[in-house]
Formats: sequence, C-alpha cells, structure tokens
Amino acid sequence: MSAAFAGAADWQASRDKVKSRMATGWRMTGLLNMSRPLHLQSAFLLSSPARYGARLLQMKHKAHILRDEGSRFSRHLGIRYVSVADGLCTAEIDMAEYLQNVVGGFHGGAAFALIDCAMGAAIYSLLDMEELAATLEAKTNYIRPVREGLIRCTARVIHRGRRTAVLDAEVTAGGKLVAKASGTFAIWKNEG
Repeated sequence: MSAAFAGAADWQASRDKVKSRMATGWRMTGLLNMSRPLHLQSAFLLSSPARYGARLLQMKHKAHILRDEGSRFSRHLGIRYVSVADGLCTAEIDMAEYLQNVVGGFHGGAAFALIDCAMGAAIYSLLDMEELAATLEAKTNYIRPVREGLIRCTARVIHRGRRTAVLDAEVTAGGKLVAKASGTFAIWKNEG
C-alpha cells in the first residue's frame, strides 16, 4: 500500500468515527480542517451531549470568544476586549505605526474597525446560541486626531429587536472624545 493511500485511509477512518459519534448526539468543538487527518489535529475535540449541553447553558453565543480572543481580524489589528456583557462592550487598541494615516494620525479605517468590532461584540453578548448578527450600516463622526497612546471604544446596544439592533459607540483617547458612531445590525437564526 502506498504512503499516500495509507494517509487517505487514516483520514477516512477518522472522518467516519466523527460522523458516527455526531449521529449519536456528540458535538464537535474547536477548529477542524477536514483536509487533514483528524488524529493530526490538536485543536479538535469531541464532547459528550451532557457536557456540551451544560456548557451551552453557562454562556451566551460567541461573546466568550470575543471577550477572550476576538476575531482573527481584531487580533490582527491588536484590538483587546476589556469587557463584554449585557449589550455593552469596551475594547481598546494601542496607537502604533501600522495604524497611522499619511499624516501620522490614527487612521479613520482603523477607528471604524475598532468601532465595528466593539459593536459586534456588544450585540453578540445578547444573542441566543442559534442567532447570528452582521453590520447593516454604520455612521462615524471623527472629532479629533490621535497621535499616540491608548484608544478605547465603548459600544452599547440601544435597541434590540427580533431582526435588527441599533447601537452607538464612543471612541476616546486621553480622556477626550475622538469619534462617535451609530450602527444597525441585522439579526437572524442560523439555519445550518
């Protein structure tokens, strides 16, 4: 048997084992890359239905992920989530050279990214496990430039309806208002 064929057989056996466990109520948690054999993936776990169900009762949707780790995009920018709970999020970022515009100030796009990430975390803290949300629109007023230091954004849910939510956010640096924003998020049930 060739090495390539043996690897494919291992992958197939691992995949079949996962499918059979999922069919009996087990759930996958962690990251899973189906192009690699499961036994080579350290981030993959299976948990029993009882353990999975108990954990779901203790947390809201993805708010714990946002608070503890953030999205890949927010981690890439250096955004940290200070607090995420009950429709309120405080996130911060340190001014750095890669966040500067051509005149050396905090780039408006970086400010908007901080605002959007904080608003997203705020709304996700209110969603049920089967709900998802995404930005429909947002408006930002830039008030003053920032050249150094810690930049903080506080976002709050103003209204949460069945299909949309309205949020506002303030960005501050050195105790002064830097930007003010409002946004609307779509909310829907995850069908898959």
